[in-house]
Amino acid sequence: MEHHTESEQAVLDVIARECTAFWMRDEAGFRDCHAPGDDTLRWGYWHGGGLFARRGAESIVPASIAHMRRLERAFPEIPRARVANVVVHVSGDMAWVRLDRLVPHIPDMRHGHGPNGTMQLLFILERIDGQWLIVVTTMLDAHLGDEVAVRVDAAGTVIWKSRRAETRLADDPNFVLRNGRLRLRQRQLDLQLQSAIRWATGLSGPLMPTRGAVPLVVERAAGATRISWVIAEDAGNALVMLDDSRPMADRINHAAQVFGLSPVQTRVALAISAGHTLGDFARQAGTTQNTARTHLRRVFDKTGVSSQPALVALLLSLTPPR
Repeated sequence: MEHHTESEQAVLDVIARECTAFWMRDEAGFRDCHAPGDDTLRWGYWHGGGLFARRGAESIVPASIAHMRRLERAFPEIPRARVANVVVHVSGDMAWVRLDRLVPHIPDMRHGHGPNGTMQLLFILERIDGQWLIVVTTMLDAHLGDEVAVRVDAAGTVIWKSRRAETRLADDPNFVLRNGRLRLRQRQLDLQLQSAIRWATGLSGPLMPTRGAVPLVVERAAGATRISWVIAEDAGNALVMLDDSRPMADRINHAAQVFGLSPVQTRVALAISAGHTLGDFARQAGTTQNTARTHLRRVFDKTGVSSQPALVALLLSLTPPR
């Protein structure tokens, strides 16, 4: 069992109290753990929602408690959060703590379910009037890197790959590793991939990265479309997402907002993107095929495409994964 100094233990006790107050929806207890005023900061990246930042205790405290109340029905009892990899340093009236926090059976914010939730957290605390209080909290979703993703340099040489990508590349019908470089088996698509990699790796600066992403339609089969992404990162590297694993409905709904599709037009677009025919949609919707065709023509008019494959590629590649 690891031993901590009295000051280190006092700091860890504040963090433990904050966690308990959070899960108990105890707003007063949660507030007591944070420094008052506008200097308090809470920011990070959550896979289900992207980047977030809040400044000031008057914003952070009620927003944090409201967030847990949204999930209240998902927890019949308060879960016990486990911590691991705890590192704590205290110097004078300042302290910082890094830890991993695992909460079993937390719902996945992307799909409404999931086996667990793990966050990597960094706390900065200040001793104010003899009391340790949290002034900065940063949070990173520890599931980042679970995507089917490969990091490459400007030549396409693989620098890193996720475990899922390593498994996928063993028998992927489209992507392959040749002499350590990521390639696509079809020559024309491979030229597009290499061009996208050169663009992405040339976009970013060494310190403050410039973000950008290019979609690639790497496969069309049985009416379905497979989209991959080449995403600019820092240090002149690119992240290649072999698959866009977001639920298709999420992507189509986002496209519907961009192009102003009506609910029935959105349903037609979703059916086509899922590989169904207009006849399938008409039967499921209880309408005629001519009516379904009319809805599809209106979707074409709003999106500016003239074929179903072009529509699918446009709708599914509208926004890159976060």
